[in-house]
Amino acid sequence: SLTSKFINLESTNFRDWMKEDSIIIPEAFPLSTLIDNELEELGGIVMCKLNWSSPKDAAKLFLDGQKCRSSHDVLRLIKSSDYILHDINRRYSKPLCLCLRKWYKIHKSNEFRCFVVNGKLRAMSQRHIDCYFEELFSKQEVIIDLCEQFYDDNLKGKIMDDQFLVFDVYFNTSFTKLWLIDINVFDEYTNPLLYTWDELLGEKEIEELRLVETPENCKGTTDTFNSYPLELIDLVVPIEEKDIINQLNPYLRDYNK
Repeated sequence: SLTSKFINLESTNFRDWMKEDSIIIPEAFPLSTLIDNELEELGGIVMCKLNWSSPKDAAKLFLDGQKCRSSHDVLRLIKSSDYILHDINRRYSKPLCLCLRKWYKIHKSNEFRCFVVNGKLRAMSQRHIDCYFEELFSKQEVIIDLCEQFYDDNLKGKIMDDQFLVFDVYFNTSFTKLWLIDINVFDEYTNPLLYTWDELLGEKEIEELRLVETPENCKGTTDTFNSYPLELIDLVVPIEEKDIINQLNPYLRDYNK
């Protein structure tokens, strides 16, 4: 996995601060010191996330996106994120923690999401479904084999909830090696990308890697949709959410270029 540091948030006043309306970070905030110490060990630039979610819905509010160079950057990004607020309000069985991950330049074409059902790698999808990558089609067999091998060797029987699992991996440029990027909760709050949850939980066998097949098939992601200002949404005629997203898809593709 990528180099990371973890901070237990249950031993801080983080929850109370997140519930405050103000975005101001207190001068004497112990969590700031903890973050700055870990950030220095990670090379000075990190991305952050909580147990299950990263604040990517708030990234477009800041010039550097999810790239953080100080505790102020980390806390301001987290405070602005609805995804993070959801993690805090939804009581998971595990203690709330902050993950700081050393910053790496990620090529969108090399990241994939894997779905494990009943202890078997059931399905895989390219992670960024707002993009078309023609070069991936010749690498499908290699990607599937390495993802299956990675799950069997590194996750199966070695972590809790290994029978029902969603995890993200990242390949090197030659597609000969991969790294674990993230482990996600196996439920509807995790984006199924090019699948539906009915498919993933159904009886029909899948066992495939799905890719965006043509440039026209690119999809506007919910991450991008959630990061748009409410004023833009108010301009759309009140119709079902799925129809709003479909109407915005062409603009979302241009926005992500």
